[in-house]
Amino acid sequence: MMTPAKNTQAKQPQDNFTEDVDLTAGGMVSARGKPPATVAGAGLKTNLQTRQETKPWLATNLSKLKSENVDVKVFDSAVIDVKDGMFSSTSHLFYSIALPSETDYSVRRKDVDFDAVHSYLTKAYPNVIIPPCKKYNVAKKNMTRYRDRRGRFLSRFIRNALRNRLLRGDKYLMTFLMQKDNKVYADEMKFMHLFKKVESIRDIITDEGFVEMSETEVVEIQKSGVTKIMENAFSTSRIQIRLHE
Repeated sequence: MMTPAKNTQAKQPQDNFTEDVDLTAGGMVSARGKPPATVAGAGLKTNLQTRQETKPWLATNLSKLKSENVDVKVFDSAVIDVKDGMFSSTSHLFYSIALPSETDYSVRRKDVDFDAVHSYLTKAYPNVIIPPCKKYNVAKKNMTRYRDRRGRFLSRFIRNALRNRLLRGDKYLMTFLMQKDNKVYADEMKFMHLFKKVESIRDIITDEGFVEMSETEVVEIQKSGVTKIMENAFSTSRIQIRLHE
């Protein structure tokens, strides 16, 4: 759905999982609000001529992290009973999360909360390739091997997410990784769960608060929604994500 380019070799976006994830093609609105990469064979006349307003990127406490310095650790798994009523409780798998030394933060989170954060980021950032996160398997929560491997996988998920400048500015991701007050954390997570999928250009978050698009692209997004357009662009340009074990 994007403009044919003269150069078939798309540049790798900055700040997008430069170590653990390999992006082999372009095809998305860049994190810095620049013109989107081309989609080969889209057959559109593509003069970029309109500036569309978006939500601007805002700094958070995570913003001090540099893309090359995100040594996040998810470790120390434990199954803990949590009260969910006057006379009942439920066992949950918890992990500790330690951020790099310049933030000096360490919190403990339920495994299922990692899944919730991944779901939210996918809905909130159609212009960013969100690193994958396998769903929590409650049936294996007491298996040591599963918990150790799961911890390494979750470390990679958070580390790759924080390599993206836009995601480092997300308030809910910051709350998930840094909020030590359990009541404040629970309240913020309730709001995060209510978040609706982004479907309009004005609700996309970009570095500069705008993105340049052709009139054809704007019409297509108005008809189909921004998420579907981005998904089509990814599919057409055959972006491949490789996770290193």
